[in-house]
Amino acid sequence: MIRQAPDNIDCRDAIADAAKALGKSTINIKPIIEKVDQVGVATLAVGRKDQGQYRISKEWHDFIVSLHHWRNREGYRINNNQISGYLKALASQREKLRDKKHDEKFKGYSQVREDLIVGKHPSHVSVYKVINSYLEAKYNKVRHPGSPIEAQILQTTEGRYFRNHLQQPDLANRPY
Repeated sequence: MIRQAPDNIDCRDAIADAAKALGKSTINIKPIIEKVDQVGVATLAVGRKDQGQYRISKEWHDFIVSLHHWRNREGYRINNNQISGYLKALASQREKLRDKKHDEKFKGYSQVREDLIVGKHPSHVSVYKVINSYLEAKYNKVRHPGSPIEAQILQTTEGRYFRNHLQQPDLANRPY
């Protein structure tokens, strides 16, 4: 319908209607139209293949997590923005990173070192996502024994009790 518009005003109105229908801005409609012309209508149904995944390598992911561990040791605290700034500072050193004094820091992270020498590093958004997902997975624990969990184990002074989350404890026969 957009390609069939007789003049610019009708074309603009058709783009606005398409943007409203697709839930996108009008600026994003023109590349979609070009892609549909080149590949076909099937491109509208395909989303991103890497949605929900990181666009950085596993080595970079591990390096960021290890940097977070190293910087948050023994009472020291560093936030995500400071880690991102530290990566920028490392990338600004470039050729100095080839020195032997940096060998221990980049042990097992050769690709990270090469990327930093070239001047490439993950964006601050990627650093935030890596650290936040790591912390979320690390601290995703049951906080109290009353939480509904299958085959929950309770350690008491009298011994261990195994219970299903559907069973209620028998409060009438308490020893105290």
